[in-house]
Formats: sequence, structure tokens, C-alpha cells
Amino acid sequence: EVWRFVTKIEDINDFLELATTYTEYLLKFFTAREVNIMLRDIVRHVHKYKGDTEELMPKLKRIVTIIVSHTSDFSTILAMDNFMPFTDELTGDARRDVARMLLEGFAARGVVTNDLVIIHSMFDLAKSLHDSLDSLSFEDEIRQVSRAISLFLDLVSFGSDLEQHLSFLVDCRQAFINLDSVKDKLVLCVYRLANETSRITKHRHTKRTMAFVKACLAYAHITIPSIEDPLSRMRLFVLGSTLALQVGLLAQADILLKTCVQGLQEIGGVLSGIQSRVELMDAAGRVREGVCELLAALVVVPGHPEHGPFYLVRGVINVLRTIDFGEAQATKVRIYLAALRLLSTFAQRELPYRIERLESNDALYAQEETYLEELHALANAVLEQVLQEMTSLNEKAEVALELFDTIVAFGDLTPALARLAANLLQLVKKERTLSERRIENSLVRVGELSTLRGSKYLQFYQKLKSI
Repeated sequence: EVWRFVTKIEDINDFLELATTYTEYLLKFFTAREVNIMLRDIVRHVHKYKGDTEELMPKLKRIVTIIVSHTSDFSTILAMDNFMPFTDELTGDARRDVARMLLEGFAARGVVTNDLVIIHSMFDLAKSLHDSLDSLSFEDEIRQVSRAISLFLDLVSFGSDLEQHLSFLVDCRQAFINLDSVKDKLVLCVYRLANETSRITKHRHTKRTMAFVKACLAYAHITIPSIEDPLSRMRLFVLGSTLALQVGLLAQADILLKTCVQGLQEIGGVLSGIQSRVELMDAAGRVREGVCELLAALVVVPGHPEHGPFYLVRGVINVLRTIDFGEAQATKVRIYLAALRLLSTFAQRELPYRIERLESNDALYAQEETYLEELHALANAVLEQVLQEMTSLNEKAEVALELFDTIVAFGDLTPALARLAANLLQLVKKERTLSERRIENSLVRVGELSTLRGSKYLQFYQKLKSI
């Protein structure tokens, strides 16, 4: 009875004031059916209004806010066939704010949905949010929109229809082309689909499922290069190569890893453009983390029949030589140390881990003489590079002790390496920049190794104690 009176009010502002209060009343004491009828009436009044609708936006936005805050199930909201037409009446900032509120409200509930109505409605809202951004948008706004869209993508499911999910992700790539962090999320989503396929098949793929995994990797290979940040690209390429190796797609893994190594060349340009020392150190730390992830992934990667067993490691080292880390040069040396540890791992008769049904270098080369000769030559070249770079470092003692630890733990303690390690310890003590406890910890590790590796290490340990 009350609404029959309200709906006859001609003044749009008075009408919306009452409609706002009435919305909350209906949500508390009635059902979505009554709210839906009221929304239809509001849309009708807005269409009849001949003035500037911009002044109505705050009131319309307020009504949406009340509906979202009083409804826990988004399917109930979107089941009202007048709700989306109501939001279509919004324009400008109000439309953008409501789209973000709805998307964030959906994400905050954290409920995965396979409801196609919800998925497509949220997709449309996300697309309108993306399209509302331009070159004048603040970084914080771009970050918030990207986060809301990424959270939405995590809550989408098409059940067992993985092909439909992949098709949806293809549409998303086209829709959100300007947001790098969303493209990053899309690649992770497509990797998740590939992993889910392997889980369902228990890693015993048919032609159809293998073709689907290849399609997922192709999606990643197309999408990743469009991401601006080279470190994000490197991380995603490494993840994709690992996934490819797990399903036996060696050619795809090789392409992803080669693209990743080639992309390292861009890092020099990124570092050279940083003026702040603090920012440079932070960026160099992230470079080190990314390259070390790449090196760790190379442990099980089989050598190439034409380019040899270490061509990817060699490629990383060659690119690394060309990068100027500036004041963060010590980070570059630490990456070389990580490469030394990887090369030491390749010298083991059995690698520390393997992928089922994948023959890695320990099985392919089986300690062949030419394999070991090439390995030792590469390791010596990296060691020489480390010693050369160390001469100009301010943190000389700290890096020298890290090299000492690496030689002791990972090296074959030849007389030459034993002398080098002893000289490094002398340098560390001479510099007097590290605590006695830090140095003592390194010596303790040598003592522990002497009990495991025999008399050679015991004699070496006793010699070090006398320095």
C-alpha cells in the first residue's frame, strides 16, 4: 500500500530518497521478489526523467550499496532480472565505483562459483572497470582494479569442463589486455588447468588431454611476452617449463626456457634506469631470486642433442656477464655462486631429484668423460669470473666467505681448491668486517663435513684452524 503511494511521486529526487529507505526495509522483511519489482519501478522513473541524470547517480549508487551489504549470496542479487538493467542506468564515476564494489563484494565472500549467470555478469563488470582506466588513472586505482579482477578469476570454475574454462581465459586475455598483473593471474590460471588435467589423468595423458595441455602452454607462451616486467615474465616462463617437463613436453619446455634466458638481457636496462640506491638493491635482490629459480629449474632439464648438456646454463652465464649491476655488483657475484652450486650438482652421479619418465643429464650422459670435461671447464670459467668480480667489491669479505662455504660444501676438494679456500679465509679474517661468530660457523661446517668425507677434509679442517 505504501509503495503504491510512493510510486506516484513525480519529483525524482523525493522518489529516490524514499526508494532508498524502502530498499533497506524490503531487504530486511521481504524477499528478493519485492526488491526486484521495486528496482523495475526505479528504472522506469529514471527513464521518464528529462533532466540531468548525473545528479541522480549518488542516490542510485546508494541503493546498490544497500542491496550488496544486505545480501550474502550474489546469485540472489543477479537472479533479479532488474538488477543489471538498474546498474546500466549508472554512468561515469558512479558506474565505475559500483562495478568495483560488486566485484570486490563477490571476491570478499570467497565462494567459488560455476553459475554462468554470475560468471558472465562479473565478467561484464570487470570489463567495464578495465575500460574505465586510462593513462590518467592513478597507480593505486589501477592496482585496486587489478586486484579485484584477479580475485574474481580465482573464484571462477567450470567444473570438469576445462576446455570451456580455457575459452573463458582466452576471452579474459582480450578483455583485460592493459593490466599486467591480471595477465600474470591469467597465466597462473591456465597453468592450474594444465595441472588439473594431469591430476585427473594421473599423469597418463591421452592424445586429447595432451593436446589440451599443449594449448595451455601455447596460451602462456603468447600471453607472457605482453607483460612488461621482465622478472614476472621470467618467473612465469620457469613455471611453464617445469609444467611442460612434468608431462614430457621437452620441445615446449626448451622453447619456454630459451625465451626466458633471452629475456634476461632486458634486466640490464631495468637496473641502469634506477637512480635510488635502495631501489637498486631491492631490484637486484629480485633479479637474484628470479635467476636462482631459473637455475634451480635447470637441474633436471635434459641437455640438447646439438647444443650440449649445459647450453642453457651457459646462456644464463653469458647474459649475466653483460649486465651491469652498478652498486649491487655483489648480487651479481652471488648469482654466479648459485651457478657454481648448480654445476656442482650436475657432477653428481644421481641428481637430487628427478621427474618421473624424464631422463635428465645423470641418465643421459652417465658421467661420460667429455661431459665431465665440459662441466669442469665451465665451472672453472665461472669461478674465475667470481674472483675477478670480487676484487672491486665493497662487501669483499662477506662474498669471499660465501665463496668459501660454496667450495667446501659443493666442490671436489683438490689441492688447488683447498689452497683457494684457505686464502679466502685468510682474506676474510684480514678484512675484519665480519663477526667472529659468522666465521666460526663456517669452520664448524667444515668440521662436520670432515666426519663425513674422510681424512682429506679432516686435514683441511685442521689447517684452517691454524689460520
